[in-house]
Amino acid sequence: MSVYFRVAPHEVGRIDKLLANRYPDVGRRALARLFAGCHVRVDGAVAHKGDRVSAGAEVSLRVAPDQADAVIPADDPGVVTIHVEPTLIAVAKPPGMPSHPLNPGETGTAANVLVARFADCASASPDRREAGLVHRLDTDTSGVLVAARDPATWRALRDAFTDHEVEKTYLALVCGDVAGPGQCDEPLSRTGKHVRVTAAGLPAHTRWQVVERFGTRTLLRCHTRYGRRHQVRVHLAHAGHPICGDRQYGGEDLDGADGHFLHAAAIRMRHPSRPDELHLEAPLPAQRTALLERLRVESDQRRVDQ
Repeated sequence: MSVYFRVAPHEVGRIDKLLANRYPDVGRRALARLFAGCHVRVDGAVAHKGDRVSAGAEVSLRVAPDQADAVIPADDPGVVTIHVEPTLIAVAKPPGMPSHPLNPGETGTAANVLVARFADCASASPDRREAGLVHRLDTDTSGVLVAARDPATWRALRDAFTDHEVEKTYLALVCGDVAGPGQCDEPLSRTGKHVRVTAAGLPAHTRWQVVERFGTRTLLRCHTRYGRRHQVRVHLAHAGHPICGDRQYGGEDLDGADGHFLHAAAIRMRHPSRPDELHLEAPLPAQRTALLERLRVESDQRRVDQ
């Protein structure tokens, strides 16, 4: 929904302060996202938050300020619902899909699907962009995403993730022939969009076992209780076996791969409102299953040729 108005004489000055005064109930972050998404225009030109406006100027907002944080419901059959309860849900996210939108009006994310199927997710988390999500997966990472349907459950689930009480299992197709089980305890530090191993970083631990070998590539099952950004990707790269397709951390491209081959296969944790355990599993997406089958055929052919 678009909003139009003309600047009154008493509103002359910076456009960001004008909007903050006009919409006092809208958070600063929501207004900042309007500017970042080029949704604010003055007399037809894109406005920046420090721009000054004069009386009579026409201001147009492509997204209403009170909807700047709202996630637009938009379903997608590629997202599979794998668990439903009155207080929480879990879905399997396909590769290539962001977890939640970054800009107002954005669609094509798992959060859009959540609010389309479960409207109560829209108000479960403090940040409305999250649609109740208590953690995230990288865009190319497929697998389990957990979301709350009410604020109390969101806090309980989020605390479990923050306190490292959640056991996460991943499947990673990596470069090289991995000799056997391994682990990495190197601390991690984030600089912009990149994460690196550094002594001054946050503690992290990843361990892995070999699931299957394909000659110069190996499928690993990885376990971690930490939720550091890019943790599994960086630890495996540090061990000399970057994930296939992970250009950011040195992984080689692989024909037929849709981004880096990392799959959040399972989550195990204490249920937020019952004494039993919650165990959630996401099947490997069809395109990644097909890729592994192709590698099996190719590696068998190489062995026969040898």
